[in-house]
Amino acid sequence: MVTPDDVAKNVLCGPDPRRIVEKVSKFVDMGYDSVVIHQVGPEQQEFINLAHDVILPEFGIKPPRPESGGRMVPGPGAAR
Repeated sequence: MVTPDDVAKNVLCGPDPRRIVEKVSKFVDMGYDSVVIHQVGPEQQEFINLAHDVILPEFGIKPPRPESGGRMVPGPGAAR
């Protein structure tokens, strides 16, 4: 059986955007050009707002434009 501690060892869980930015930054620094962040719980809209307003701007990602069909558009460079 998988325990919450088992999950916590391998998956970043929690609402702290600083921890998310720190973890994603490690992947960016290793050369990853795509990283998926995902909200598992019921508060989807709150997570989308957090990602849009706090997390994604740390990586130079602009809010979606109408002509982008809702897709995020890479910014000119990391803001961190």
